[in-house]
Order: sequence, then C-alpha cells, then structure tokens
Amino acid sequence: MNCQNCHELIEPGAAFCGNCGYPVQPPAPVPAPPAAVPPEQGAQNQQPTQAAAPITQPPAIVPLPAPVPSSVSGAVPAKPAVPSYALATPNQHAGETPAILAVIFGVIGMIGSGFFIPIIGFVFGVAGLCLATVSRRTARRRLAIVGLIFASLAIVAGFATLVYNVEHAKSSTSNSQTGQSTATSKVSAKLSTPCYTFNLIDKYNVSNSAGSCDTTVFNGQSFTSSTDIYKIVATKAGTTDPSTFTQLAKQAIDSDVKDNLPGFSVTSEGPASFAGSLAYTVYAFNKSQDTAVVETGVLRQTNSGYNVFDILHAVNGSNVNLQALEAQWQWK
Repeated sequence: MNCQNCHELIEPGAAFCGNCGYPVQPPAPVPAPPAAVPPEQGAQNQQPTQAAAPITQPPAIVPLPAPVPSSVSGAVPAKPAVPSYALATPNQHAGETPAILAVIFGVIGMIGSGFFIPIIGFVFGVAGLCLATVSRRTARRRLAIVGLIFASLAIVAGFATLVYNVEHAKSSTSNSQTGQSTATSKVSAKLSTPCYTFNLIDKYNVSNSAGSCDTTVFNGQSFTSSTDIYKIVATKAGTTDPSTFTQLAKQAIDSDVKDNLPGFSVTSEGPASFAGSLAYTVYAFNKSQDTAVVETGVLRQTNSGYNVFDILHAVNGSNVNLQALEAQWQWK
C-alpha cells in the first residue's frame, strides 16, 4: 500500500506514513450480522401460515488459559513489538545529506561574498546548486529547494561583489592618475596632520586620510574640475645636505613638470624657503589653458627623521603663489 500524500510504501497495519506522517485511512467497517431473535418473540411475530425459521446457535467460545505470571513461572516477559510504521525505511532519508550540504554551502558563499571575496560565493554557490539539484527528486525535496535558493543567492552575491571590486579598482586607478586622494573629502578651511597644520582664508574640499601627511585641497566638485587646487605629498628625504637637496629637488620638480604637466613651460625657479625651512621652488605656465602652477620641495626635520614635502598650487590665470598657505602654515 502506498501513501496518498508522498506515495512512499507503507508497512501493512501502519496508522500513518513513516515518511511524511500522513494518516492512513482505515478500511471501511464490515457490518455486524443481525442479532438472533429469541424463540418466543419470533413465534409471536410470525404469521400463522408461515413456518418458523430454525434458530442457529452461535458456536461455543472456548476460553484461553490465563497467562502464568513471570514471577511464578520464572519466564522472561517478551518485549513489546515495535510498530512497523515507527521503523525508518531506506527511502525515508534519501537525499538528506546533499540537501543539508547545499544549504550550508549557500550560507558560506553568501558570508564569503559579504567579506568582498567573490570567489567564495561562486565556488560554494555552484557546489550547493549541484547538490540541491541532485537531491531535489528525493524524499527531501523541500530541504533541497531551500538549498537551491541559498546557493543561487550565493552566486548572485559573488557576482555583485566582483562587480563592486572591479568598479572600486577602476575608481582607485583613476584617482591615482589624476592625483586625487581616495580619502573622503570635507569642506573646511582648517586641517591638522601629524606633520603640519594650516588654516586657509576660504573653505575648500579637503581630502586627507587619518594619520597621513598627504593632502589634496580643491574648490570645485572634484579635483580635475577645480580652478584652485593645492596638493601636498610627504616622502622620506634621501639626503640632509642642503646643497645636495637643492640639486635633487630641482631635478625632481623639473621632471614632474615635464612628465605630468604637458603644455606647461617653466617661467622661473630657484632656491627659496617655506615656513622657515629650506625649499626649491619652480613656477610654470600653460598659455593655451591660462593656468599657472607653482611647485616647491621643502626639506623638513620631523620626529622620524628628515622628510621632503612637495607642495603644489595651481590656479586659472597667471597669479599663483604659496603666500596664503604659508602664512597659515605651522610645522609639528
């Protein structure tokens, strides 16, 4: 006999299905035979012209002997028989392990994608998808469907993480090419870093990472679309000798103007000072763009040794200088 709900085989005599618990419909009751009519009552109800039907006596019931107590006979009482519907059948747990693994793999894939590791989402998502597909046609198909959902979500999460990582990498590359810092910018006229502080007259978009001495300051919506920008980069000094530093600073700034400022020509350059420290300053101008640039390299001793601070200021027009920045500049 098969279950009407899951169509699994049901043991004879079972009250419900051992696989899904669906109750088994009991067979229709057999009608009891009519009770025998007493002779006296039957004789009264019979017609005079009809003969009384012979009364059939039920067979005598022979009583069974009473069971002998085990304490008297010494016999061990028999264990009660386990109902057949309580015993697990081979098909009852078929596909359970792959379905559970599919759910687990799907969860692991989504967690891995949440940590921006798309390969985890792809690998565990595909593995869970295969296991869920295999176990879908077994008795554990509901659990397999859950695993199928989780595995699919892991694959989608892995793909979304991959797209995010690619776009983030493109944004970082673009920022590094334009010289814009990836730190979040804020509108302010003040800035304090581990190396220096300054306070500009006007408010700018200031981009500076916590604990860093590198800063980008611009007045527009972005670094490239601004008409007034400052850029400060701190590096470890290669020398502490003033004459050697002047030579190295000249070579570095001239090379920077040539390689990174196409169309600009140097108008003046020479040794200088910035906020009380030795510097070498270069002025350049691009006539076609009507943009002027001043770049200076500053040698400064800090707690960790000598550093070189490359400070650049660019504006639309020919009037460019570092006086406003230097007037509010303080070394730490």
